[in-house]
Amino acid sequence: MFLPTPALRVVFALCALVLIQGCTSTVRSAGSSPAGPTATSSAVAKSVVSSADSAIDEAAIQKLYADWRVAVESGDIPAYLKALHPNVRLFPPGAAPILGSAGYGDFLVPVFASATYRIEVAKLQEVRVMGDTAIAEYEYIINIDLKDADTAITQPGALTAARNRARYFDVLRKQADGRWGIWRHLWQDMPLEAK
Repeated sequence: MFLPTPALRVVFALCALVLIQGCTSTVRSAGSSPAGPTATSSAVAKSVVSSADSAIDEAAIQKLYADWRVAVESGDIPAYLKALHPNVRLFPPGAAPILGSAGYGDFLVPVFASATYRIEVAKLQEVRVMGDTAIAEYEYIINIDLKDADTAITQPGALTAARNRARYFDVLRKQADGRWGIWRHLWQDMPLEAK
């Protein structure tokens, strides 16, 4: 019998949340328009605006990830935290979840104090925007150089190998100020030679 791991249960729950929100939005927009040719024109106009808004949101999310990679590679914790929603939850494989951007910042202090990081984008973010929620799936290879060869990274949930490949799944939420923030962040370790 297949029993999903806690991280896999989180992925299932997040996917269900995204699907429910997408279906609710579709039902609301389909059920709220009056019948007739005007409704069709109105629906087409809303679709064009929605597509334009979605493209703007996707571009903003891609920029968020580009800025995030720079923050990781420079060890800039404040810049790193700008990419996160205040209620972020990190679900590292084999470790307890890390809750909130302040908790995430505390997690990063010893991680960046111990090593420098270089990111290779194996697969750029595929982003899907659904209203004020978005999902992003991507793959990175992260290279770690210890600052002191005698001091290993011991932070639970942190990457520890010199070279790591992972498939990431994020749920982002649009915040009150219009900025996107990573609300849920989890990953699955992969073999380095993955295609």
